[in-house]
Order: sequence, then structure tokens, then C-alpha cells
Amino acid sequence: MNYTKDEVSRELFQRYYFHLFEFGLIQEAEGVKVLGAGIAASIRESETSVSSTYKHFEHNPIIIMETPFTTDEELKPQYFVLEGLDEVVEVKSLVVDYIRFRKKRKYLKLKVYNNM
Repeated sequence: MNYTKDEVSRELFQRYYFHLFEFGLIQEAEGVKVLGAGIAASIRESETSVSSTYKHFEHNPIIIMETPFTTDEELKPQYFVLEGLDEVVEVKSLVVDYIRFRKKRKYLKLKVYNNM
């Protein structure tokens, strides 16, 4: 199934990628660590994103895909935390199934979770 031609599917994939691989965190034995390349590129965000003063949410693919992002914020309002990289592989079919579900229902607007 090709998702790149469908606007809703493309947006959902972009959100998943952005929130995990650009600005995601990962739980390790020593604590929460930076996973995303976007965080790693910023010394300030690298230090503050892992702080307990910032909102950390568990890896929930559906919530991640329904959470819009903006690239013009200095620091993100929330970060999603993977328990391990295996988690991405484990939820692959859920991500694909959810995108198929949303693709069939194009009349639905993407929900906005700004008040997490």
C-alpha cells in the first residue's frame, strides 16, 4: 500500500517519525536518554528534554500520530519515550493498520492533542 499519495496517511507517518526519530527519547537503565536527531543537534534541548520538568509520555503510536508538530518551537511542549527500539518493530502492524483505518475515513479531520 502506497501512503505517500494520500495526504492524511503522509501526515500520520510524518508525525510518527518526527515525534520519535527527530524529537523522541528512550528509556535506558540509567534513565531517560535522547533518541531523536533533532534533540541531539541542540545542546539546550539535549539537556532540558530529559529533565523531569518536561512532559514525557509513553510510546503510544495512535496518540503520537494524532499529535501535530511544529518546527518553529525552540523546545517541544512534550516528548514521547520509547522503552526500547524493539518497541517500534512490535507496533509496526498497529501503525500500518491505524493508517489504513484513517485512510478509509478521509472525512475525519486529524484530531489535535494540544492539551496533553
